[in-house]
Amino acid sequence: MLWWVLSTIYLLQEQWHKQKLGVVYRSVKVCVLDAYHPTEAANMIIAKRLLDGNESVSYPINIRELYNYNS
Repeated sequence: MLWWVLSTIYLLQEQWHKQKLGVVYRSVKVCVLDAYHPTEAANMIIAKRLLDGNESVSYPINIRELYNYNS
């Protein structure tokens, strides 16, 4: 079910600029997955897709729709 996640390398880029003594800091977060060692960033991607993903990710409904089904 999660083959699309476990077989893909994600590059998440989060850049922010801080001005401190005239220096600009940038950060790049890289999320590399394998079947046995998902990172924190990988867990966030998986959770967001299962929670709010479309039918190609979570069939027939996603977790948020399931939660709201009886509400």
